[in-house]
This record gives sequence, C-alpha cells and structure tokens, in this order.
Amino acid sequence: MRIKNMEEEVREQMPEGLSELGILRCLYIYLGKRKQFDVKYYFGDRKTKEKIYRLANQRLEDENLLIGEKLSICTSIAKSLLLLAKKFDISLELITDEEGIGAHMYNIAKLKDGRLIKLDLQQDLSNIHVGNRTTEFGRRDYLLTEISNEEIEEIDEKIGYKKIGKNYKDDDIKLLISQIKGKNKIDATDYILNNEMFLEGLKESDGYIELLRYVKRTLSMCVGESSVYVINLYRDEDINKQPLPDRQYSICVFARQKQKSNIYLFKKKERRFEKVEPERMKRLLAQGLKFERCLTETRLLKEIIYKKDESELDSK
Repeated sequence: MRIKNMEEEVREQMPEGLSELGILRCLYIYLGKRKQFDVKYYFGDRKTKEKIYRLANQRLEDENLLIGEKLSICTSIAKSLLLLAKKFDISLELITDEEGIGAHMYNIAKLKDGRLIKLDLQQDLSNIHVGNRTTEFGRRDYLLTEISNEEIEEIDEKIGYKKIGKNYKDDDIKLLISQIKGKNKIDATDYILNNEMFLEGLKESDGYIELLRYVKRTLSMCVGESSVYVINLYRDEDINKQPLPDRQYSICVFARQKQKSNIYLFKKKERRFEKVEPERMKRLLAQGLKFERCLTETRLLKEIIYKKDESELDSK
C-alpha cells in the first residue's frame, strides 16, 4: 500500500471533530494494527539482527516500502508513524536511545498546544493487536507530558478502538483471576486456555510475536510464571524433510505441578490451544518439530515427553 492510499483510508475511517491528540491516537492505533514485529529479528542471533537492522535503516528513505511492509522493527515502525503523521500536519521526531546497531528508536510528538509526548509503537503492537490498553502512548517520561488514562479512553471510544460500555481486553482478562480462585495451577491454566474471553485475543492477533506476548502476559497475570511455561517450537523442514523457505513457529504451553502436567499446542487454523499427550509430542518432534531454545522449561518438558534420565536428554 502506498502512503497516499493509507492516508485516504485513515481519513475515511476517522470520525470528525478529533483534536490533534485524537488524530495522532487514531494514526497510532491504525498503524499498530497493520504492523507486526519481525519474527526473524526477535529470534535471530546477533549476526541476523545486525543484518536486519542495517537493511531496515537503508530503507528508511523509501516511504512507500516502509508503509507497505508488514513485518517491521522499531526503526521502520517509528519512521512509518512519522511519515503518516506528517500527512496530517502533526510534528514527530525520531529518537534513538543510543548509538550503533540495534539501538532502539521511537517517536516524540510536539503538539500545537505545547505538549511533548513519547510514542513507542513497536512496544505497543502486542497491546493493539488484541485490544489492550496501550502502555507506550504518552506515558510518564523525563520532561515529557503524561497523557492520562481517562483522556486516552475518551479518545479510544470516539475512534472505536474501545467500544462504549465495554472493557479493554486486559481489563477482561483481569476478571479471569477471580474465576480461577481456588484452582490449582494445572486446572487454572486449562480454564484460561479454553475460556472464550481469552480466545477472543487469539482470534484478533495475526502476528506471531504479538500472539506470543499476549499468551505470556495473560498466563503471567492469571496463574503466575512458576510451573506454567510458554515454549516456542518451530519447523524448518516439512514432514518429508524438505527445507521450508521460512521457519514456521508455534506456541507450546506446559503446565506442571508435582506429578501432574498438561501440554498444549497452538492450532493456527482454529486459533486455539489443543491439549496433547506426551506420546503425540514425541511423534511430532520425531517428524521435525523443534524447540526454539534449550531452556530449563524445555528440559522439564523433555523429561515428561521422553521419560529419560539427564544423560539421555542431552542428546535430544
């Protein structure tokens, strides 16, 4: 999509009578729904990240390429927001935390009423994809203006990001905490992964990293991090051992308490988690499914799947 087409699309959707802050918020949400954090950068080693970062910086002058690309990193996301805001006569600057490859980039907006506000859209992608409150739009920062939750909520209802009388998604998720009170961590995890309130977020988010962060944040908020793990799996070849052009990632949730455990795999097509038995996981791993990293939680899961001692696990 060319930047002119995007501008026209935003103007068609934007309600009349918005303040400058309201217009900026509309652009922030609009672009946030259309961008995904680059999964290759997120999981890449240092060399991969440096290559992606350099290529992204080289493309900063190509306006239409920046606007049109879905998979992005902080530099291209911040520059895209600046370009789109410029079409609406809103002044943004690009700010880099430090020098060198991998330095984080975000925006500062200078509003006509004199307020300076920080915008870090890359950090808010996972919130916007599922309809959470944003955390990086006008938050408190040194010498910058903090935008109140009340002012943001009023704008969000005007632009339709939050429906009047309805909650943000993270407010809904907080309600689940009272519903799982008294349940052990195994049963609480199962309840959440099958709850429609949680499943709505899986259906709305189309970016893998945004989906991953939503699952991690929800389980952390409701169950806690101890004994409930979110593990990344991937395939880089098909079932016939032929290489795939890109890695295909999938989320595994592993809940363990004493001698009991449950394993869940994310089903992309159905947009939900499916409980799987250890034997099935063993078959999937034999067919080419791989662990993204060998962390402590991965080792614990392997113990359940293979029922082997540590020396045998080292070869897996």
